[in-house]
Amino acid sequence: MRETREALLNEEPICVVDELMLDRLVAGVAASRKGRFRLCLHHSPDDLVQEMVIACRAGSYNRPHRHPDAATSVAILRGRLRMLVFDDQGAVTNSFLLDADAGRTGIVRLSPRVWHMEIPGSEIIVIHEVNTGPFRPQSSNEWAPWSPPEDDHDAIAGYLQKLSTLSV
Repeated sequence: MRETREALLNEEPICVVDELMLDRLVAGVAASRKGRFRLCLHHSPDDLVQEMVIACRAGSYNRPHRHPDAATSVAILRGRLRMLVFDDQGAVTNSFLLDADAGRTGIVRLSPRVWHMEIPGSEIIVIHEVNTGPFRPQSSNEWAPWSPPEDDHDAIAGYLQKLSTLSV
């Protein structure tokens, strides 16, 4: 397995994700500037299935986005996560709570072109995410134009505060 600052990259024919691996991902969050650290279970961006286990800390910002040509499934493994779904103008249209800590493990599956974002609801979350591939950095994610970019920390704080007051 190869390691970068933001990810573990699987190069083996068999990859087991057990509690030790989840602990390793959680430990990787501390060194991540974005507050996220992932294990890529797939071998290449060209794979037709892009499968990851992702750890995130509370307060990390996963900008609202959609996948124009890919379906996505997200399952909670550790912690509590709020999944928000938006319309094309940025209004929240649906909200799902996935809570492994309360024994309410769940999966959300999104079709292509659905605006969404995940908000950690506990100090650390770990999710299993599967997207249809291949992954193309310039076209696989479309960032919501009505949301703050990941480098505008003041706007992000205000945006997350606004979202926390919504009841959907």
